[in-house]
Amino acid sequence: MREIWETTPGSSKVKDALRSKVIPGLSRSGQSQVGCRSDGQAATSAISQHHIEAFTNMLLVEPEAALMTRFDALRKEGKSVDILFSRLLVGCAQQLGDMWADDLCSFGDVTLGLSVLHRILHRYGDALGRELPGAVGDPSVLVTPIPGETHIFAASLLATYFRAAQWRVYSGIDESTNTLLDTITEYHLDVLIITVSCEAKVASAEKLIRQMKAHSCNQSVQVMVGGPPFLFDAYLHESIGADLTAPNALAALSLAKKSVVSEALSVL
Repeated sequence: MREIWETTPGSSKVKDALRSKVIPGLSRSGQSQVGCRSDGQAATSAISQHHIEAFTNMLLVEPEAALMTRFDALRKEGKSVDILFSRLLVGCAQQLGDMWADDLCSFGDVTLGLSVLHRILHRYGDALGRELPGAVGDPSVLVTPIPGETHIFAASLLATYFRAAQWRVYSGIDESTNTLLDTITEYHLDVLIITVSCEAKVASAEKLIRQMKAHSCNQSVQVMVGGPPFLFDAYLHESIGADLTAPNALAALSLAKKSVVSEALSVL
């Protein structure tokens, strides 16, 4: 199974994703808890809509090096990598999708912009790791969209958080259902995460969950789902056979960690 960084947004996939408004939907789900931190962060470390719009405009006109310099400058202002990922980058992905849908930028602009966002995730993943508590033991996770799904950024973001927290991460991006099932049959995985872009994909997610649980060599594997459909129905994940759901990457990491610890205690 390929590492997540081998996959970059291909033009047809990105175009389909934007047409279906996948990126904006996932972005809004990711922002459900940002800007209201429970740790008492000062206002200077928050990301505003102005920051998002300015960074998006830079994506459209500035070279990549300038984007990296600006990202570093925001960090020096006291903004954590977590908040920059979960608010700034997610917000920029949404903004790009909205601008393309409104004919305010070209498809090529969006493709290049998303590619830069992916590379920022990659470049600053280690820095994110210094902000997150490390994993206990050697937990493993498979992060995947539904096979054939067009969005990539949400899965990339989740994989970045889990990798930064020292989990073993398997990526299902651009993989077939058979490849996913082979992976969970061969490897003992603690958590399976499926990103769902829209309500029309929920039935496909339910089918995939049944297949995964039937093939998993870990019969206690925990299945988590995330995406817009689960933000508005607190019990939808249970109705399709998932064990967990989370509104954003940080919450997903916390829930997954708790589920692994609980499972470990249950076998003592």
